[in-house]
Amino acid sequence: MRMNTIVRHSVGVLASALILSGCGDTNRNDMASNTADSMSMRGEQPGMIAMDSGVNPGVAAGGMGPDGLGRQGVGGAQGRDSEIRLTDAQIVSVAMTANRLDSTSAATVLNRLNTNETRAFAQRMIAEHGAMMESMRAATSRLGLTPVGNNVSSTLEQMASQRINGTGADVDRAYMENEVVMHQQVLRTIDEVLLPQATDPTLRGLVERMRTSVAAHLEEAGAIRERLAER
Repeated sequence: MRMNTIVRHSVGVLASALILSGCGDTNRNDMASNTADSMSMRGEQPGMIAMDSGVNPGVAAGGMGPDGLGRQGVGGAQGRDSEIRLTDAQIVSVAMTANRLDSTSAATVLNRLNTNETRAFAQRMIAEHGAMMESMRAATSRLGLTPVGNNVSSTLEQMASQRINGTGADVDRAYMENEVVMHQQVLRTIDEVLLPQATDPTLRGLVERMRTSVAAHLEEAGAIRERLAER
């Protein structure tokens, strides 16, 4: 059950980091309580990252809706995400971190993948997230924006730090499950924190372009995950 615990802990830590990054003291206790309540595990299909637990990490992150997004808010409590406060420089950090982590994750696992479609997906992640990162770096340099670290960026790092274990087809399934979970979380962070709070028009445009790519990646990752589960 160790991986099950890791997945639940990672999602919970991200929720707590988002809460602490901008919520007033008077709201923190009830938000933390709502976060814990919203993280009950609901059965779906056997999990891929938590291969020994039978729990789908997508459900651990709040469940899947018809749009492919988790149902839990970014901050762990629906309706409270507007209380998170990030500056443009912090938004740059979150966006750069998300792109770097997914590109690196794909590069790390690429040689262990077994199916053509998972390898092609990983290669796409390396290319597209790498290109987004370079585009954002160039644009923010022109704007004079230097990324500033924050709890959201740090916790994305923690979520992405778990190794993908197993051999053979288990590696492909674990990688695709991880991609679904991470893209869910990044997309929700974009929608509920980054886009609403980006003040520079150029930065907002970059984040909007990033959102389009992340949404497409999530859709493809979900479809591949389902096909792998049927084998």
